[in-house]
Amino acid sequence: MRELRRRVLMICYYFPPSRTSAIARSVGFAENLVRVGWEPTVLTVAKPRDTWGIKSLDAPLPQQISIVRAREVNLNRLVDLLDTLVNKARLLLGLKGGRYYFRDLLCIPDPQIAWLAFFKAVTFARRKDCIYVTCSPFSSAVLGGLVKVFSRRPLVLDFRDAWRLNPHGLEHTRIHNWVVALMEKWVIKTCDRLVLNTRGALTAYQREYPEYARKMMWIPNGYDKLNLPAPEECKRDKFVIMHVGSLYGTRDPALLLEALTELNHRDIEFVQVGGGFESYDHYKDHVTITLINSVPPEEALRLMRSASLLYLKQGLEKNDTQYVAVAAKTYEYIATGLPILVDCPPGDNIDIVREYAEHAYIVTEANKEQIKEAILSAYGRRSAVTPSIRARFVDDFDRLNLTKKLARAMEEIVRTHVTPL
Repeated sequence: MRELRRRVLMICYYFPPSRTSAIARSVGFAENLVRVGWEPTVLTVAKPRDTWGIKSLDAPLPQQISIVRAREVNLNRLVDLLDTLVNKARLLLGLKGGRYYFRDLLCIPDPQIAWLAFFKAVTFARRKDCIYVTCSPFSSAVLGGLVKVFSRRPLVLDFRDAWRLNPHGLEHTRIHNWVVALMEKWVIKTCDRLVLNTRGALTAYQREYPEYARKMMWIPNGYDKLNLPAPEECKRDKFVIMHVGSLYGTRDPALLLEALTELNHRDIEFVQVGGGFESYDHYKDHVTITLINSVPPEEALRLMRSASLLYLKQGLEKNDTQYVAVAAKTYEYIATGLPILVDCPPGDNIDIVREYAEHAYIVTEANKEQIKEAILSAYGRRSAVTPSIRARFVDDFDRLNLTKKLARAMEEIVRTHVTPL
C-alpha cells in the first residue's frame, strides 16, 4: 500500500533560480520535508522584480520538488519613475528632493504586493493539507492570510526576521507604518503558527502580542552540512582573517582594520568574500587585504575552510539595544569548527556563538584594544587549535532536525484544525 503523505503548499517569493541568502532556508525545508513524509508544492515568482535582493538567476533547482510560478507586475519600475519625476519637479522649484512619495504610498508593505499569486495560491491550497508561507517580502504574509481565509486551510507563517519590530528596517511615512501595523496584527491573528528565527525575535513578538503568544515558535536558520576542514587545509602560509558576505553601513570592518594597522603583522591577511566595502581604500596600503567577489554558496563554504579566524561583524543601529537578528553565516561559521572573532552588539548572535562555538573571541562594543587582544590571542594559538564542533550544535541546528520541528508543527495544526462553516 502506498504511504499516505501530507501535502503542503509552500509560498516562497525567493526560490531558485533566484540566488539570495533567503533561499537556503526555503530550499532546505522543501527538500527535507520530502524526507519526513510531506509532499511540498512550491509557489514562487516567475520573474523576480526585486531590484536589490536578487544577486543572480543561476541557483540550481531542487530535485523532486513540484514548483509553480506566478508572474509579478513591475511595481518597482513604476514607483521609481513617479518618484524621479516628482523629485525633479521639486528641485526645479527649489525644494529638497530625495523622498520616495509613491514608494511609500503604493508599496505597502513592499513592492512585491504586485506579485499576482493569489488565485494560483488559493487553487493549489485547496488541494493541500496546509499552507506554509516564508517571508520576506512581508507582502507574502498578507498573501498567506488571504489564502487561508479563501481556501480554509491552516497556515504556518514564517517571518524569518522580524517585520514591524525590526529596528533595522527602512524609514517610512506615518501612514505607511500605520497600515503595516494593522497588516502585521491581522496576519498574526489569522495564522495558526507564527515562526520566528531567533529567540530574541520570539520574545519580542510574544511581548508585543501576548494574546497570540501560544501560537508562536522559534525555528532558527541552521546549516545544511558540517564543513570541517581536512588536516591538509589547516596548513596555511599566512594567518587569514576572513569575512564572508556583504559589508555595508555599520557592518564596515574599519575598527578591525585599524587594529590590524596598529599591530602591523605582515603575515596577517584580511580576506573579504562578497565584494568591496567603504573603508577599503583607506586601509588597503596599511593592511594586506584580498577582495573576492560574491561566489556561489558551495565556493563560499570551501573558502571558509581556508580561514585561520572567521570574522562576524554586526553594527548597532539607532534605537537598538539588543540585536535579535542572527546572520545565516553564523551557523555556517560554527559548522567549520574554526575560531570565530565576533564583533557584534549584545544579542542573539553573541549568545549562539558563546553557547555553541568551540573557539570564539567575543567583542561586544566598539573597542579597538579588545579586538587587538582577540587577534593576538587567536594568532598565538594558531598552531594549537584543532577544528571541532560541539555535539549540541549538531543536534540543535542541523537542517533536517529543524525541518522535523516544522513538520511536527504542521502536523499538529492539520490534526486540530476545524474548517469554518
